Amino acid sequence: MPKVGLDLRPAVGYLRRSTDRQEQSLADQEAAINRYAEANGLDILRLYTDDAISGTSADNRPAFQRLMADASNGHRDFRFVLCYDVKRFSRGDNDEAGYYRYLLKKNGVEVLYASEGFNGDDTDDLVRSVKQFLARQESKDLSKVTLRGQLSSIRAGSYLGGVPPLGYDYLYVDSQDRPIQRVRYTNGGAKEITAPDGQTLHRVVPQGERLTSSKEDRIRLVPSSPDRVALVRRIFDEYMRGYGYKAIASRFNAEGVPSPRSGEWDATKYNGRWCVSTIRGVLCNPVYAGDTVWNRRAQGKFHRVSVQGVVERRRQTTRFSEPNPQEDWIITPNTHERLVPRAVFMETQNLRRERHAAANYPVRPRGRGYYSNYLLTGLITCADCGHKFIGLAHKSRACKMDPSLPRPRYYTCSGYVQKGPSVCKRRALLREPLEASVLSRLEARLHAFLADGGEKVLRQYIHEALARNDADPRMFLVDVRREIATLKRDVDRLLTNLTAANRDFVDEKLGAIRRRLQELKGREEELQAQTGKAVDEKVVVEAALAHVGRFRDILAHGSIVEQKDLIRHFIAGITIAPSMAAGVITWYNLHHL
Repeated sequence: MPKVGLDLRPAVGYLRRSTDRQEQSLADQEAAINRYAEANGLDILRLYTDDAISGTSADNRPAFQRLMADASNGHRDFRFVLCYDVKRFSRGDNDEAGYYRYLLKKNGVEVLYASEGFNGDDTDDLVRSVKQFLARQESKDLSKVTLRGQLSSIRAGSYLGGVPPLGYDYLYVDSQDRPIQRVRYTNGGAKEITAPDGQTLHRVVPQGERLTSSKEDRIRLVPSSPDRVALVRRIFDEYMRGYGYKAIASRFNAEGVPSPRSGEWDATKYNGRWCVSTIRGVLCNPVYAGDTVWNRRAQGKFHRVSVQGVVERRRQTTRFSEPNPQEDWIITPNTHERLVPRAVFMETQNLRRERHAAANYPVRPRGRGYYSNYLLTGLITCADCGHKFIGLAHKSRACKMDPSLPRPRYYTCSGYVQKGPSVCKRRALLREPLEASVLSRLEARLHAFLADGGEKVLRQYIHEALARNDADPRMFLVDVRREIATLKRDVDRLLTNLTAANRDFVDEKLGAIRRRLQELKGREEELQAQTGKAVDEKVVVEAALAHVGRFRDILAHGSIVEQKDLIRHFIAGITIAPSMAAGVITWYNLHHL
């Protein structure tokens, strides 16, 4: 731990920039923080840095989360957090930024800003709230402008970047549509910069480094090397000849053909193997018919592009990326040279729909694995290839003499199912005996645990849970009513200071207060209903222990999702080596509940 001088106060610095094109931002922030620390008697022990990460949310900022964890640690060695300004700390709304400031304050840590010029009195709370609101609004305005710029580029026939589709390179052109350079992504993730004709290699940009260009430059798609173009055409040709996704992927894997990769994958995750989703992605992409399709997914946090290209506010959702309806897709036809004839592409889509309808796949919002009746889905790992085992029903009937019998069901390695026999061998494990074996071992483990002093551990655990969840509701009712009174005073204060200049800000704050008051009113009614109702702890404990002893009954009466959740509270994972006919179950330690 760094030594802190007796005359200095310990602090840490937090730096953040949104994009790696702000080359001087981190250095400027550090210099300003150092000047502020020197002038105010602070000793900076270390820096937490989030580079090229947006500040609109704290969830995706690892250094910020590390800072919060260190602040709540009992061995915390600092009392202050220095930031350049309010935006560097957070571009979230006042609720989110205030929540993290409250957590720091609760742990004895104060946030200081090097360039804001706060007075250190009560007016700082109001000024900081205004600055936080403006920082959030700036991000929203930028989101809208960015989407409008992307929409304009797409309609002009430009490509927006990222990793080019398989079979294409990028051709950079200037504002006069004159070719500048060609960019080809290698299988290793690097970018080869060549002359527009693709013959002379100028330089190689390693993976992870951004290729900078003028703001006036645009990107066009041009056919890549002949072998990559031939590979795309071969995928369409083999699918039209009757091969499925898995069969095509299996053939490519057996031949050692490397699969396309995303620019975000590192060398440890990329193995060059083809899978079903890769083949399907090629066959579904209209780019190979010469069209550019954009807005298939909504990925902006604040805005989205709706039908007819209107930028509108995105509805509140917990999902960063979600599919858009097909009528919202922005299609620009004939923007580049096609790799397959349009008639072939359309025939491929018709064939895909026919095969999908014939297979009668069920539509489920969270995937088939979540709702399937295979209890051990996602828990079993193949030791031979590293892929997960998945549930699979045999295509043939169990008995030709009696077709009404159910089809046999197995657990099969997804490496074989998705990528073919060159990745893993076909080894199917019957579902019923495998699940019965695992459940019997789990049941025996529970009974042994209860007989070996586990009942005492469970009683203590249940007692602590009841103490946390069933405290006297009157204590919470006092806090709720106190917050309601505070919010009502805030409403009166805002209305008293209402002017034409701050009307938008006041309306925003009043809306947030109104929503919070509605939540608190509902909570107040719930607590009033609970007041006077006591929980018989002894009855609850005995009932819980009885349920643990009847493990099989719980599984029999619960839904498949509840059964899976229950099993995963005891089993951390299962590793099976089919080649050795052996397996290992990893259990959670029940004595450390």
